Amino acid sequence: MPAYVLERISARKDAKVDVVFVQDFVGNRKTSWTKDSILWPQDLLLSDIPDAQIWMAGYEREIEDMGLELLSSTIEEHAEDLCKQLSSEKTPENPVVFVAAGLGGLVCAQIMYDGLMSQEADALSNVVKRVKGLVFLGTPFQTRQQARYTEIVRKIAQTVHTREPDNFQHRRLSHIADSFIGKLKEQSHERRLNISLLCEKQDTVETVISQNEVKLDGYGEPMPIPAGYTNLSKFTDRREEGYQTILSVIKKIARSEKKTEPQTMPANTWNNYNSVKVAQQVAQAIIHGNQIFH
Repeated sequence: MPAYVLERISARKDAKVDVVFVQDFVGNRKTSWTKDSILWPQDLLLSDIPDAQIWMAGYEREIEDMGLELLSSTIEEHAEDLCKQLSSEKTPENPVVFVAAGLGGLVCAQIMYDGLMSQEADALSNVVKRVKGLVFLGTPFQTRQQARYTEIVRKIAQTVHTREPDNFQHRRLSHIADSFIGKLKEQSHERRLNISLLCEKQDTVETVISQNEVKLDGYGEPMPIPAGYTNLSKFTDRREEGYQTILSVIKKIARSEKKTEPQTMPANTWNNYNSVKVAQQVAQAIIHGNQIFH
C-alpha cells in the first residue's frame, strides 16, 4: 500500500493551532490544493493566520497513477496512519482543525468515528480530543444509494481524465458517512463539534456533488464557492471569494473557545447563518476591506 504521509509545511515554535489539510481522491497531498503553482495553505494562509502550524496529509504520488479503487479499501488505514503521525509530533497539546477536500473528508469522518468509539488512550482518541473543528469542501454525506457513489466517482474520473475504477467499494464509503452521522447525533449532547460545510456553486459548471448531498443535519446550509469540484479547494489570490470564505471559517474555529459546551444551536460558527447569502455577503465585505475578525 502506498504511504499516506503527513508533512509539516510550517514549523512555528509559538504555534497555537494545527491546521491539517487532507487531500481529495485526486492528485497528491499538495496538488489537491495547488493552482497555477500557488499552494495556498503555504503561500496565502500562513501569513493570514500567523499562529497556525500547517500540515498536509496524503500521497506523494498522484492518485490517478495508482488507481482510484485503492482508496476505497484503505480509508481506515489512512485515518489511523494520519493520527499516529500527528500524535507523534512535538505539538501534542495544540488544538486541531481538519480541512478536507472532496472524498478526502471521509478520511476525517473515519478518524472522528474511530476516535470517539475508542475506549483506549490510543493515537486516534488522543487526536480526536484535540479536534476543535472540521471544514468539509464538497464531501458527500447524504448519498445513500450505491449507484450515486458510482456516479460521483465516475464524474471525478472523467474530470481528471483517468480511467474509471473497476473495483471501487462504494458501499464502504456510504458506511463511513452513515457511521459518522450517527456518531455526531449520539455525541450532540456531550460534545458539539464546530463543522463547516462548503460546496460547488450550482450554476458554475456541471455539478459533481450537489449542495443537498454535502449537508449534515443540524449544521446549517452549505456555503457555495464559485468553482467546480476540482477547483473547490484551489485558490491563487487571497481576494477570491472562495478563499475569503474558507479563511473566515478556519479563523472562526481556531479562535473559538477551547471547549465547546453542549447547546441547542451551533455557536461561534458560520453555520449559525441559515442563509448562505449572509455568509457570502460577509466574505465580500472582507474582500473590500471591511474586516470582521480581530
